[in-house]
Amino acid sequence: MPQIAPIVTAAAQKRAAPEDETLFLPSDLSADERVKFQLCVLANQEVSLRQAQAEEEINKVKTVAKSISSLLQFRAKNIRGQDPKTRSEHQTANAFAKRDRHITSYNHARQALIRLGDVDPHDPNSSYPFLRPEDTHRLPVDIKRRTGDSKRR
Repeated sequence: MPQIAPIVTAAAQKRAAPEDETLFLPSDLSADERVKFQLCVLANQEVSLRQAQAEEEINKVKTVAKSISSLLQFRAKNIRGQDPKTRSEHQTANAFAKRDRHITSYNHARQALIRLGDVDPHDPNSSYPFLRPEDTHRLPVDIKRRTGDSKRR
């Protein structure tokens, strides 16, 4: 695609770190540029891939949140002594780090969907809301509940 060459050469002169390198996916371009370079079909394919990525990351966050809940509950009930507490602390810290990585990946996919025009960032009922670590808080499942418990923190 010779039309996109000026954009690529301008980006190549910036010398960004490898993890910050622009890949020139449709989400990296403006809506006008996608139309100009006839990338609308490719943009639709990227939308479906980003939606799948977001759904997969949500499922991973749910799984890790359940693991964190179980780890914390097990630690509170069963762990005694310095060595087991230290080991448990490492496991818990690794689980929290894993959760945060999945949340970051989900929010990255969400940002791409916003740039592609598939998600409205100001819609409170969006299929893909902004996700924060505190949104993954789970109440223990083996404790009896009262009305309104899920609203209290």
